[in-house]
Amino acid sequence: MDFYRKIGNEKIEDLLKKWILANPFFSEFYSRTTFIKIEDEKKFPSIGVRVANNFIQCLYNPKFIDSLKSNELETVMVHEVMHLIHRHMARVGHKNPTIWNYATDAAINQNITENVKNMIQSVYGKALKLPKMKDEHGKSTTYEGITPEYVIKEICKREKYLQDDIQRIGNKEAEVIYEYLLEYMKNPPDKSIEVSIGASGKGAGKGQQQGGKNGPSQTQKGTKVGFDVHIENIGTNEDDMKQMIEDIVNSARNKGNIPGGMDELLNRIKKPKKTGWIKKIKTAIFGTRFKGFENSYKKYNKKNFSPFIIETPTKIYSDNFTVAIDTSGSISSSDLEDFMGVIDYLSRTSIVTVIQCDTQVYENKVFKYKKRGDWRKIKVHGRGGTEFKPVFEYLKKKKMLKGTLVYLTDAGVNRSDYDFDHYGVDTVWVLTKEHCTLPPWGKVVTKAIG
Repeated sequence: MDFYRKIGNEKIEDLLKKWILANPFFSEFYSRTTFIKIEDEKKFPSIGVRVANNFIQCLYNPKFIDSLKSNELETVMVHEVMHLIHRHMARVGHKNPTIWNYATDAAINQNITENVKNMIQSVYGKALKLPKMKDEHGKSTTYEGITPEYVIKEICKREKYLQDDIQRIGNKEAEVIYEYLLEYMKNPPDKSIEVSIGASGKGAGKGQQQGGKNGPSQTQKGTKVGFDVHIENIGTNEDDMKQMIEDIVNSARNKGNIPGGMDELLNRIKKPKKTGWIKKIKTAIFGTRFKGFENSYKKYNKKNFSPFIIETPTKIYSDNFTVAIDTSGSISSSDLEDFMGVIDYLSRTSIVTVIQCDTQVYENKVFKYKKRGDWRKIKVHGRGGTEFKPVFEYLKKKKMLKGTLVYLTDAGVNRSDYDFDHYGVDTVWVLTKEHCTLPPWGKVVTKAIG
């Protein structure tokens, strides 16, 4: 209880004290959070969370907090926890931060409206309610936060396609909404702001031992698209953040503080649907390798009462593959091991031409694998940045455009990095990461999700 007196804002302190008994799951997150008060609205206009060196920080502007009704504040605090649970700050990668923030808010707010509100016991006896969005003139709209409907009607201007598009992005992860926004959003608003961290960090309380005297003192890029500010993590990658969130959830679970329905939501986030990616690669490849039918003949045998030879159509497939390996610096040793497993699988029945590429194709290292085990001869070259275009230019140069290309990569690129002529090459993208910028053409196989 002493910790909550050090936050520096009576409304937040009052809410979190009541949450200890009423909503201990969400209280568990904030009991481990450093609160940093920033009074300059130009530097930080509302509220936001991030992870700095594996410690949670909640930055807030007291004027924004004071402007909220009690049930709005309660919903905002739930919203920030959901950002942490989904690890949105760590998943931004090379994405456009403004568009990504619209996508993450839409994914979270629909979840709060349809699912999480039933898991919360409001300490104020009121229904959860997000602050209303404002139009370009500063007037309140009918939208409570950024929702899929808001994205479709107000941002992408596709109101007449509302029902079809709701089917497409409703109840979907942020990556799906992000791709939708990229497709239809014209001239995304640039609402990036400079956020000064640490200058007003007095009252950080418990976090004074966690992140320096007043928290990390530095200027950090943040983006405000809804009511909150989305800030990048500092010194914490997605794996670190995932482990930290799991520790908090397990602590709450051990105390019996997981609300009904939350376990299902957490498991959906923690354990996305998995299938064997070799099996998925096989399915994708055989779709591109199909060349047509040829007749085969079935000989007479004792079980076949027909005296005639039977002619049957049989599917035929191309025999060779080209495999491009992303050898950029973001590819881990584990990723390379997985790549070799794919090559070994393909070389069971086919000749596999392997190309290594980071920002260039290493032509003197192109190798043909004719049997299983040949992958052991490979020596990795590269470890620079990531570019896909050189592989397709190499295929054109070598007149190899008609075959199937299997591209093994983590897709650690921007959307614009796919803007080049791929010459119609049948491409199967094999991605090692669950959250990345998806290729706009070809078939996509991911290691983590089905």
